Amino acid sequence: MLIGKRGAATTSISTAAADRITVRGRDLCAELMGALNFTEFFFLLATGRMPTADQSFFLDLALVALAEHGLTPSVQAARMTYAADPAALQGAVAACVLGCGTVVLGAAREAGALLEQVLKAVERLDARGVKHTGVRDRKIFDAIYFEDPLGLLIELSCYKFEPPFGFNHADVLFEAHKLRVAAGDRAIGEVHLADAIELLVARSRPSLSEDRKPKNPYRR
Repeated sequence: MLIGKRGAATTSISTAAADRITVRGRDLCAELMGALNFTEFFFLLATGRMPTADQSFFLDLALVALAEHGLTPSVQAARMTYAADPAALQGAVAACVLGCGTVVLGAAREAGALLEQVLKAVERLDARGVKHTGVRDRKIFDAIYFEDPLGLLIELSCYKFEPPFGFNHADVLFEAHKLRVAAGDRAIGEVHLADAIELLVARSRPSLSEDRKPKNPYRR
């Protein structure tokens, strides 16, 4: 029984020969090993080009943040499985994946659902020949504007954030408004929303650490 596509598999990411391995057109041993750090190589592998200094810095921050998820149930399941049988690495990974759900991975799912709602609204308006403004960024939500048959302006909007567990959108906006006023900014922005969510979580979640402020991972 054939599994996969017919014909020889091809890739533009890497090639292998008897005397060399090429990744994105560069010799792995002669040009990459010892010349790039992991973040730069990861970016090159994914995009086919070298990152700028800013891209490398922020990707490195993201990788550091993703590398350790703390005491989440899925991570603990993986660690306990691996501790019970170090030879069963695949089993530990499987335990982690099976332990993920709407609490651990819910934020990404919710963000995708919000984006899908906006895109579907645009598709439906286009399919019906209704003229609209396209998606407008309103900082705290995305909006689409169009007129009904009577000429009345209608707004379809969708929040750009999900409140943390135990809170609603009004709670987040209230905290964000206070931060916006304190900063002297004209309107609530994404930074105010992010800080508001962080404050709400810090107030409602106990911690063993006295100082919960963000730390510089590169400070020695």
